[in-house]
This record gives sequence, C-alpha cells and structure tokens, in this order.
Amino acid sequence: MTNDKSGRDMYGDAYDEANEPIFAGIPSFLKLPQIDRDAVGEDDVDIAILGAPLDTATTIRPGTRYGPRAVRAASTVPSPPYQHFNIETGIDPFDSFKVADTGDATISPGDTKESQDNIED
Repeated sequence: MTNDKSGRDMYGDAYDEANEPIFAGIPSFLKLPQIDRDAVGEDDVDIAILGAPLDTATTIRPGTRYGPRAVRAASTVPSPPYQHFNIETGIDPFDSFKVADTGDATISPGDTKESQDNIED
C-alpha cells in the first residue's frame, strides 16, 4: 500500500513537535500516538501496534510478559518519533502509513487459553 501523503500530512504538527526527551512522557512504541483498540477503524489507522504480555505457557525462562514494555522502552532510543528512515529500504514508513500504539491485550494470569483468545481478538 502506497500513500502519497507525507508523515506531516497524516500527523500534523505532531510530526515536527514530537521532540520529547526519551525519559519523559508515556513510552508508547516509537513514541507513536496511543489510541484505544476499539477506535482503530474510526481513527483511520493503517497499522496498530499491540503488545502481548504473556508467558504462562513458557518453561525455564519466564519473563516474556515484560517483552512489550521492554520493546516500547527500547524503541524510543535515540531518535525522536515520526522520523525513522530505514537504511535498508530507503523508506520512512511514516510517510506511507499512519501507525498507532493500542497498548497491550488483556491478559488473564493463570488462564493461557483466555489470554491467547484475547490476543487474537
């Protein structure tokens, strides 16, 4: 899917003004806007990021439940949001797609099946 709009067209003033320090604010994925999962269709979002903090089905190495939080924290370093030029492809994905972080799926500790169903939903 190719879009003729630039990141600035899609994100407005936030495109240039999103120079918040990495240690401040809510650590969404790549410091992208946060939206409610139910509003994805209403907000005209092309790509919605969803965390799946689940490790109830792992053995020996639990801790993957902290993965989405760690990925979000690591994704804010060091560049400001909306300016993510990919060296391999030569493309800034935010020039083509409107992306938002929808938070984490609802997890039911101790109920792997329900948690997996929530992630799928």
